[in-house]
Amino acid sequence: MVHRHIGALRRTLEPELRSRTHAAHLVRAADGYRLLVDTSTSDLLHFRDLRAQAQLALRGGGPAQAAQDFMAALRLWRGPAVAAGTHVARHPVFTSVGHEFVATVKEAADAVLTAAPALTEEVLTMLRRAVECHPFDEALHCRIIAALAASGRQAAALEQFESIRRGLAEELGVE
Repeated sequence: MVHRHIGALRRTLEPELRSRTHAAHLVRAADGYRLLVDTSTSDLLHFRDLRAQAQLALRGGGPAQAAQDFMAALRLWRGPAVAAGTHVARHPVFTSVGHEFVATVKEAADAVLTAAPALTEEVLTMLRRAVECHPFDEALHCRIIAALAASGRQAAALEQFESIRRGLAEELGVE
């Protein structure tokens, strides 16, 4: 049964594969099977690579390049690695991937607001996606407010502030 499932996975990963001995992604190893991926075959690894490049650019004094790299990483994001509400979604490996997304959105917003104002609308979209999953993350809301204000939408920034203030008061009793 395991071999049947491995075969199905191989056909999914490499539909053109004629012989399992030539598999490039799912290969037999001494202790079972090994999935071989790199930044060219894994969105997550490519995301992490771009994020690392952005962080290096930021440390090297290149906030505009950092903003570009952060946004390139975020464009790869399709959503949570596993379906929300499932038992496996609470596994630390998967929750940490979600936290990487949120941290990257925050870093991207900071870089964009500092050095790449042309990307403000795109980073606002990512901030809103992140806040959907983390509605009480004040740092995300703060960056949304800053991005709205930076793009000349003071009324929308004030509405965002009032919305989070009201939400914190109603849900958590924090004024």
